[in-house]
Amino acid sequence: PKRCYDVKDYTTCKASKCPDATTRNCYWDSRRHRCNCTPPPKVCSDFKDSRTCLSSKCPDDTTRSCYWDRTKRMCDCKPPPPKVCSDIKDSETCSGNKCPDDTTRSCYWD
Repeated sequence: PKRCYDVKDYTTCKASKCPDATTRNCYWDSRRHRCNCTPPPKVCSDFKDSRTCLSSKCPDDTTRSCYWDRTKRMCDCKPPPPKVCSDIKDSETCSGNKCPDDTTRSCYWD
């Protein structure tokens, strides 16, 4: 099939990947009685299982990775890397870090 909706039966549909985007699955649209391709996620929280989440980049910013937030039980995007020491908000991370704008120096907690 060229597209998910070329697939005419439920079983084949459920077992198929979108031929034009193999990272996504086909799904059966019961309202329209046809096979469709799942839309691409826009943000990490669109990923509903931890495995897909952890292997994905933030769809809106592919320089960063998604991570599984255990307390919220949802997928989230890692915060952007700090530009300067003051971007780091906790003393523990701060003390172990080099200044992002000048790695010859270290951050310290004021």
